[in-house]
Amino acid sequence: MCRYAAAAVQTDIANPVMPSDMRKNTDRILQLVDSAVIGAMPFLPVKLVVFPEFAHSAPVFEKLADLREKLAVEIPNEHTERLQAKAKEHRIFIQSGSMLEFDPRYPGHVFNTTCLIGGDGILLKYRKVNTWIPFEVHSSPHDIEGYEEELFPVAKTENGNIGCAICYD
Repeated sequence: MCRYAAAAVQTDIANPVMPSDMRKNTDRILQLVDSAVIGAMPFLPVKLVVFPEFAHSAPVFEKLADLREKLAVEIPNEHTERLQAKAKEHRIFIQSGSMLEFDPRYPGHVFNTTCLIGGDGILLKYRKVNTWIPFEVHSSPHDIEGYEEELFPVAKTENGNIGCAICYD
């Protein structure tokens, strides 16, 4: 394993209130990936680019039903596919920043989810465990009876083991 840089990108992106706004955020995220990779070229190769909580969407609605109807997406989706293409282009891994996720296996729940994405697709999906009540009305996986997925998944990559966390998890 050779030395590499990880780029932590802070964003100034508007909170979306509809799906088309999320596309605009993904456009900007892809531009920032290019900037991070190209900007570090004289130093170390960037092999990991990470984005913050709510990079794609934030809980701007007070009711879970509104979040589900207006902003929640299933994963994978058009945003993760575009990030996968960018990861493949640069031969890197991208931690997507979080988006509000609906999973049909858990009806009635919306998760604050981030993904680790490589050129071959999603390596892991991490759902925020410690939601900030009362602001975040989405679910924590540890509160769901019968939730059987790994709470803290780790992906084994050629750059080492990589896990994700959101906010104060």
